[in-house]
Amino acid sequence: MLMIWKFFVSVALAAPIPMTSSSQLVSPLWGLLRSEDGFQMDSRKTSWTISEGPTENNDIVALFMGAERKGRKRATLTVRLDENKKELKPAQYFRGFLRLYQRLGTKILGHQAFRQNGELAYLIDVINEDLNVQSRQVLFFKDKKVAVINCQDQKDYFKEQLSTCNQLIKSFQWLDQDPSAVSIQR
Repeated sequence: MLMIWKFFVSVALAAPIPMTSSSQLVSPLWGLLRSEDGFQMDSRKTSWTISEGPTENNDIVALFMGAERKGRKRATLTVRLDENKKELKPAQYFRGFLRLYQRLGTKILGHQAFRQNGELAYLIDVINEDLNVQSRQVLFFKDKKVAVINCQDQKDYFKEQLSTCNQLIKSFQWLDQDPSAVSIQR
């Protein structure tokens, strides 16, 4: 009798197509990205969704999209992986970012160093007046890898998205173990 009951419960929780997002086994993980590149991020408590990264830019390894908005572009958060070929210290690498923005004429609103999960990271807020876009970029370092997280929206709407951007950024974590258990392949 117990075996029959277990069978009916498992069938009731099953998806029409096994292991799809409507499955009770997988749906709690939808929004949790464990990248094959050795990091994870979590959008499960937001209205943002994981999307396929742009195919024209192989350095972008993850893309999150804000909620659909009538007549406006969606806010985006991308994760790009750079290689710290010169093995610069994080502070030196970040100073290079600041110089680049100054050369490009991008308005720097502020920047700061902080710690997340015991690791040093750097944050920079910028506005590109020509494109009418405001961004928050955060750089995380591990070995020779630099994860550059860029959260952006139209300048007039960026403040509406900032708390979600921060929530997604705070969920970033380098993985020490093999991330292939749950991953989105590029």
